[in-house]
Amino acid sequence: VVQIYEVGEDEGEIFIAMELVDGVPLDVWQREPHSWRECLDVYVQAGRGLAAAHEAGLVHRDFKPSNCIRDSRGRVRVLDFGLVRAADLDELANVPIPVEAAPTAPKVVADPSGEHMGSSATMLQLQLTASNKVMGTIAYMPPEQLVGRDVDARSDQFAFCVALYEALY
Repeated sequence: VVQIYEVGEDEGEIFIAMELVDGVPLDVWQREPHSWRECLDVYVQAGRGLAAAHEAGLVHRDFKPSNCIRDSRGRVRVLDFGLVRAADLDELANVPIPVEAAPTAPKVVADPSGEHMGSSATMLQLQLTASNKVMGTIAYMPPEQLVGRDVDARSDQFAFCVALYEALY
């Protein structure tokens, strides 16, 4: 997983400072021919990054080749956690979660009912997508995400398998 050094707010804007990886996204890398063994090695590395996120209790929700980067030494990292969600969020789905005091949360957030929330959650605890809205990249989405149902690590694994299939064939 790409290294995150700092998350903060500057003049009302949220920022993330992460390592600079001099490399090529996997969707670009895949345009050139590679042996199946090399493709498998690259995706095993990406899979380890995805597994690390799952072990930390996170669901990526938008895994795809363009969200992975391969550096000049061949090391692959998963990035773009813009749609990430805490794996256990579904247990909290009907509980209003306060956000104003959280250092990485927006100033004003509404729950799906339109009511403003209070003041102490992290961004990962928020249900930022409204009901019946699908977010992610359709080509890599598992069926449950396409219809707006709850997702978990298996959903990311589906996207991973689609990406690996695409790389191999």
